[in-house]
Amino acid sequence: MLRESVLTTWPRWVEATAAESACALWVECTLSRNLAEYPFPFRAHEEEARAVEERVLKALDQVGLAANGTYYSFEELSYAEQRMLVERRLATEELVAGRGPRGVFVSADQATSVMINGLDHICLRALASGYQAETAWRTLNGLDDQLGRILDYAFSDRLGYLSSVLDNVGTGLRVRGLFHLPACHQADEIKSLSRAATGGLLLCGICSGAAVQRVAAAGTPGAEAETWARDSLHADIEGAILGGSRGTLGDLYLLGTHGTLGKSEAEMTFSFQSAASEIVTAEEAARARLFSQNRVALEDRIGRALGMARGARLMGFEEGVQVLSALRFGAVSHCLVTTGVERLNELLLGSQAAHIAVSNRDAAGALRMSQVRAELFRGAFGPL
Repeated sequence: MLRESVLTTWPRWVEATAAESACALWVECTLSRNLAEYPFPFRAHEEEARAVEERVLKALDQVGLAANGTYYSFEELSYAEQRMLVERRLATEELVAGRGPRGVFVSADQATSVMINGLDHICLRALASGYQAETAWRTLNGLDDQLGRILDYAFSDRLGYLSSVLDNVGTGLRVRGLFHLPACHQADEIKSLSRAATGGLLLCGICSGAAVQRVAAAGTPGAEAETWARDSLHADIEGAILGGSRGTLGDLYLLGTHGTLGKSEAEMTFSFQSAASEIVTAEEAARARLFSQNRVALEDRIGRALGMARGARLMGFEEGVQVLSALRFGAVSHCLVTTGVERLNELLLGSQAAHIAVSNRDAAGALRMSQVRAELFRGAFGPL
């Protein structure tokens, strides 16, 4: 069972403390590692997976991290609780779809997580507000160095760190960031931004239905899994690509590295931050143009969204994200919306299916979830 601290405390990035938080919601660095003496998780027997779990947990204790967080065994969590950790960016779909001994260590501030026996034996992740990838990487690198002195990582002098996923061979580092780009989307500038994101970077829209395909690909059975995946903000490069042309959800875009072989960590984080800075600059310029050229139309869009948030009695997830997109635009431009970005970030997380299911035990079925989601919006903005 998840601890009360996770249920009642939001991750640090939600506070939107970075200067660029109006456009850049969060950045994450993820690092894949495997133990040399054990087969990859998909080939390991239960006893081997249990041994890996014990080894990694002991190492976390030795470096002093275990005392500053909690380890959640996925064998002891409900499906809703597992998915809630995915929605918080603290675990992955593949960890949920796995079998046998596996889980995730979550730091007290939810800024760091250590997944065990997902696609790889170890997956380290650091989350931060804005797009400062170098800050997140320093946190991750320090932890990796500490664990590397204790654990024998699978490493090749020719290829680098080995992984069960070909794209993770090399440094094992992935960098991703989530951006809100309503002005660039409306001005049809996304294609030019995508072309500018070179050097192994991809800019993809967050696509409706992508998470459902990821759940199916991971082998998670059942209609419930598909329903909950559809009503969540699934943000990774693979999911976005699988989503194809289904459309962009809430003007949200993911910038991420693709492949790790032949690139240093410094090169990857620098390339990401450079591209992220250009994207934020372009979005700020596009917003200024939109407000100067068509302010009344933008105020109308924001006002309609505010009316929906205050008056809806049923709210689907996709509809909620679209409403939040307009309200976020209004909040950062000080146009009609007085609610701060931090509260909007909370709603973005809290309106996802697993968050609703865990905090409202009676929220079974799509209808009840839509009711609870609408209540969350009315509570944030006040009823009509």
